[in-house]
Amino acid sequence: MTWSKVVYAAECDEFGNCPVCGIDYSECPCFGPTQEDVDYKMIDGELYARASEDASEPMYPLMFESVIPTGDQVEKMEAMRAASAEYAAAILTHVPGGADQTYIIRKLREISMWANVAILREADGSARQAR
Repeated sequence: MTWSKVVYAAECDEFGNCPVCGIDYSECPCFGPTQEDVDYKMIDGELYARASEDASEPMYPLMFESVIPTGDQVEKMEAMRAASAEYAAAILTHVPGGADQTYIIRKLREISMWANVAILREADGSARQAR
């Protein structure tokens, strides 16, 4: 796999577009400095990245199975969504508009989804049995 120079949000133009591919930084395929399933290394004082070789291996066999939440889990998921919505409102109120705000909101959306996944898992991180 080829190493690519990491692109930072601060390098984006005034509209939040990536300087390499020209699309919105949060949607571009270029590597950022803090991605999961990415290997990083310094080359001549600059950070480079590539997709991890083992990133395509599933974490567990039931990763893509449908799991119906229990009543208790539904309540927890609703509470997490409400908390995420409240935090998003605070971000939109207090963080200046632009690439950073867009990035933060999209990461919050990702974190919210992972919180719901975590609620559906067993305490050890394994998947609860699918329906």
